[in-house]
Amino acid sequence: IESLESDLARYDWIKGESLQSLFDRLMVLVNKIRVLGSDEWSDSKVTRLFMRAYKEKDKGLARMIRDRDDYEAMTPHQLKIQQHESEACLDYKLS
Repeated sequence: IESLESDLARYDWIKGESLQSLFDRLMVLVNKIRVLGSDEWSDSKVTRLFMRAYKEKDKGLARMIRDRDDYEAMTPHQLKIQQHESEACLDYKLS
């Protein structure tokens, strides 16, 4: 668990990485920790870590999501869906 938590402490967006890859890497680490019996990684904690890494890619979108009234209650899966919807909306407005 300590080794995996060390990996999570260094978790960050890798230049050129897709949103899906960023999400998948995080969930693999978190799921491994949970399988080992740790209950420290709540959905809220995972969501905050994901947003910390994602803001390096898109600070504006990360801020919009964090400013939502329901942000603290969002699960990582809901957060990922929200980002896809927001990005699709931004792409549509730019085209």
